[in-house]
Amino acid sequence: AEAPKPIDKFKPTHITCTDELCPVCYQEMEKPEDLVRCPTCKNNMHEECINIWFRTGKSTCVMCRSEVWNEYLREKKAELPEHIYTRIYTNLYDLMIG
Repeated sequence: AEAPKPIDKFKPTHITCTDELCPVCYQEMEKPEDLVRCPTCKNNMHEECINIWFRTGKSTCVMCRSEVWNEYLREKKAELPEHIYTRIYTNLYDLMIG
């Protein structure tokens, strides 16, 4: 069998109740493949929702603020092309002042 990847610990093995709501968007979490699970507080959430959270500059669990997610982010960064993290943003405030 293939050795488990470090990121596997963030994947829920099963959903206990199908009417569980994502703590971020409050929508139902129907498909286990769309979810991630915090190894610290054991809460499931949509992977897309936690990724939106991370794009705001946070790197901890939405629910318990555990820093275990730094490991997840390192794994994800290794999977994704580097250019995703090196976008240049224009500060609109600077444009209005100038």
